[in-house]
Amino acid sequence: MRAVVKHWRAKGLKVIVFLDDGIGGAKGKQKALEVSIFIRQDLLAFGFLLANEKCVWDPATLVVWLGHVWDMMSGKVSVTKERLDKLEGTLNWFIAQVSKGNLLVRARKLAGLIGQIISMQYGFGTVVRLRTRALYKCLLERASWDAPVMIRCDAFHEMIFWKENMLLLNGKLLGNQEHVDKTLVSDASEIGYGGYIEDIAESELVGGWSSVESKQSSTWRELEGARRLVENHKDSLEGQSVVIKTDSKNAMSILKSGSRNFELQKKAIAVNEICKSRKINLLPTWVPRENIDKADFLSRCTDSDDWGIKPWVFVWLDGLWGPHTYDRFATDYNAKCDKFNSRWWCPGTSGLDAFSESWQNENNWLVPPPRLIVDCLRKIAKEGAEATLIAPMWMSAPFWPLLYPDGQIPAKYVIESLVLPNCILTERGRGNNGIFGGKFLKFGMIAFKIKGDA
Repeated sequence: MRAVVKHWRAKGLKVIVFLDDGIGGAKGKQKALEVSIFIRQDLLAFGFLLANEKCVWDPATLVVWLGHVWDMMSGKVSVTKERLDKLEGTLNWFIAQVSKGNLLVRARKLAGLIGQIISMQYGFGTVVRLRTRALYKCLLERASWDAPVMIRCDAFHEMIFWKENMLLLNGKLLGNQEHVDKTLVSDASEIGYGGYIEDIAESELVGGWSSVESKQSSTWRELEGARRLVENHKDSLEGQSVVIKTDSKNAMSILKSGSRNFELQKKAIAVNEICKSRKINLLPTWVPRENIDKADFLSRCTDSDDWGIKPWVFVWLDGLWGPHTYDRFATDYNAKCDKFNSRWWCPGTSGLDAFSESWQNENNWLVPPPRLIVDCLRKIAKEGAEATLIAPMWMSAPFWPLLYPDGQIPAKYVIESLVLPNCILTERGRGNNGIFGGKFLKFGMIAFKIKGDA
């Protein structure tokens, strides 16, 4: 300001300048008072006329400025009740109009609603941009400011969102004071996605893309990978402030503020919905690629246990020992029952980690990785569960003595067994599935009908 005024005076210019709202602060009351005195003296020295009845020169820890309450004691800024009431009234008017079937409103009226929401960003955070994209899209279709525009379905949903959530969202920490409870690290490659929670053992997530997903843009894959990571760990993140690190600046920006691209906006909204439902405060953060090398490695890994049994095998055994009601080791693209457990989150899953759920009162379909067969047999025996188990005929494996304790006579919980035909019995998943990946097996497979007696 000093340099500008000196330049004007040197040129002999006479300029009228109006300064409207301004705020300043410092650490400690004495320092804040010194800043206040300095600013006031400078303004007077520059020749400004001060409207003292509108000025507050004494330091305060609680002030109302630009329709927001700035609380320096708690370190928070929030929207005033008066402005919230006004926004609620505007939303109620729009919602009532749409509910009556009046979908056309003046562009100027819609712009007023958007302006109200955007102006509250200090109190609501960047979600104001994420959750006004559809409203903006309607506004861009205007012929003039006084012309009508149509309120479309997604824009109406944004109105409902603000009606239901503006009180919950009100109040943000000032500056970089966000407390962080956990940190997610996410990455995606052309073949898959991966991520984990820092400092949490066994929190890794690995998955492969379908042929359609692999053709999507890199930003789409980054957002979808982040969505699946948050979805997978939402229970352990509930009610916490969580940083999610990504090496994609586009993905970080879209998670914060949304996108004009419809598909990318849908992904950002999906992440936001998960976080809203579990009260997760998500803080997207960009980091250089070399800082997420573990997640990058995971995104290029494949799940060697991602294989399945041919559908005809299930149909055959389901006719003999079914109907089966729960597939305990599956994914959305190979589940044999409507209800299924998966290792990681996927669409339609009934729950993660089959061993954390009760298997009672279900006819369970089990095609587990061989290393988990012992755990399956112990759970069946403990719970008295009913199941069909598919296992390789490995007589030297640790699970074999649990099926045939004396080598030939089956265990008491084995009701019946069938050696499967000598043909291709398995099918590939989305990873490098080794010996089970849709190949002709060099060993036999056997099906067991099992009923525990607990």
